[in-house]
Amino acid sequence: MPTATDHTRPRADAPFGVALFFLALLPRLYVATRFAAEPVWDGHYYDFGARRLAAGLGYSDDVQVNGVLEWHPWCHYPVGYSAFLGGLYRVFGADLRVAAVGDAVTGALLAVVTWLLAREALRIVSRLMHPTGVFITVLVCVGM
Repeated sequence: MPTATDHTRPRADAPFGVALFFLALLPRLYVATRFAAEPVWDGHYYDFGARRLAAGLGYSDDVQVNGVLEWHPWCHYPVGYSAFLGGLYRVFGADLRVAAVGDAVTGALLAVVTWLLAREALRIVSRLMHPTGVFITVLVCVGM
């Protein structure tokens, strides 16, 4: 049964969520801006696909046919991360710093989402640990 504190808790927890976001963001931004370099291996292909998507060319590459470059659909790597980067490139420009900062912000948001999920899981577990909840759980587990 919901209590009065259940309705006020998200508002009371908001400062912690904001602080967690910035605490997670600052080291990521430092590393992203200080150590970002030309992508290699897989990163090169994700960046290549993202630049093509941002330019409106779709998930494609150009192949040479009889000495002429032709548009060619591409399926070299999964489109998900390239599409994420392509959206950022489209809005902020195709620059490796955009990708690095976008990854840093995404990582910081993931810290907040993980905290929110853990908070909800602990809320559920704490309700189950109530003496009545433990009794009901035991009855369900033994099949009564």
